[in-house]
Amino acid sequence: MRALLALATVATLVAAGCSDDAPKRSATHGPATNAADAAAVPPVRHMAVQEAYRKLRALGFQVAIPRAFSYRLVSPPLVTAQMPEAGSNAPPGSTVTLTLRRGPTARLALTTGRATVPDVIDMTATQAAALLMSRGLAFHIAKVPPLEASDEDELLDNYRVIAQTVEPGTVVAGTRRPNVGLYVEPAR
Repeated sequence: MRALLALATVATLVAAGCSDDAPKRSATHGPATNAADAAAVPPVRHMAVQEAYRKLRALGFQVAIPRAFSYRLVSPPLVTAQMPEAGSNAPPGSTVTLTLRRGPTARLALTTGRATVPDVIDMTATQAAALLMSRGLAFHIAKVPPLEASDEDELLDNYRVIAQTVEPGTVVAGTRRPNVGLYVEPAR
């Protein structure tokens, strides 16, 4: 009788574990994703951070950068590692974390003539960068704070300019233009 009761208990447990109602788990932790819902994480190593950010956002991934970094127009940071790795399947909206290093310095072709340094305080860093570049002015951000998971369209939209190193209204001339330093904080 005990053997029969034990066999019935085991059969019930096995049936419950095989039920379609039981939550499935993936081999990598957490609930398994439906293969149709998952997307392959693209390779972004060796890309400039802006390009990598745009590529990941276009596929519906959020992007995180856990360490502060510097951003220079003439040497944008490069991605050295990503997690999850390229080719992994991940559900849309999941976070891809990037590790960065300083990129190679490129020659920047600036226009000659006169330019007036604009006031970029309280703009997003994207808006400030566009305005400065439209005036033929280079810029850099010495310390960009770490980025938590973001769903902004542009990387620098996550930051707001709180100060600049060249006084607004300063007139510059010739080919030796100042590199305008920007100080930023998270926009949210």
